[in-house]
Amino acid sequence: MILVTIGIVYGDIGTSPMYVMKSILEGNGSIGQTDEAFIIGSLSLVIWTITLLTHNLVYLEGKRNSDFMDRDILYSILDKDAKRAEAYWFVSVNVLNEPDTMTYQVETYGTDFIYRITLNLGFKCSPRVNVFLRQIVQDLQESGELPAQDRRYSIYGPSTVGSFKFCIIHKSVTTKTELSSLDELVLHIKYAIRKVAGSKTRWYGLDTSSLILEHVPLITGGGSGVDRIRRIYPK
Repeated sequence: MILVTIGIVYGDIGTSPMYVMKSILEGNGSIGQTDEAFIIGSLSLVIWTITLLTHNLVYLEGKRNSDFMDRDILYSILDKDAKRAEAYWFVSVNVLNEPDTMTYQVETYGTDFIYRITLNLGFKCSPRVNVFLRQIVQDLQESGELPAQDRRYSIYGPSTVGSFKFCIIHKSVTTKTELSSLDELVLHIKYAIRKVAGSKTRWYGLDTSSLILEHVPLITGGGSGVDRIRRIYPK
């Protein structure tokens, strides 16, 4: 199994890491035969083979559910320009009724490269994710939960805290759906209001941060009705 896995990784990693994960799982008897340790180990084997993008790759989540992860985030990491980082951060903000509360919770799933962070902030607190996250990184390094990161080249000198990239995923309504005209109008109005209200970049204080912006379609069903372009040949 180990030799098969290594062969698949080095033979197909440049094509699609998602295919590699699928092949590894099938070789182990499908996902129904795997445990948490196997999945995390296989995922790390795939990820560490890709060229390093940044030390810390950060995704902003909606309402946190520790048992699930947004499929768009997994797609972004593994299949859409696969992204390798030394640490993956999945951050959500929980707004509290207490005006000045600022606390956080961490779930690592027993790893030293996956960190799910919940920021518990009072309604008067600005959600400065980049500032809070750097403080959390320092806390976790001091506690030994996060390995030191080797950042040798910087105008500020060597540091044990590496570089950060924040990946922002925007969802948009597809042009071809099976929704009724009314439902489609409601969706367009919803996203228009979000656009007027401001971007995630501004909401979370990421204006000066290094960003990766990705757009994904809001899947609303269908696809079989999409018009197909037809090839013609010269006579």
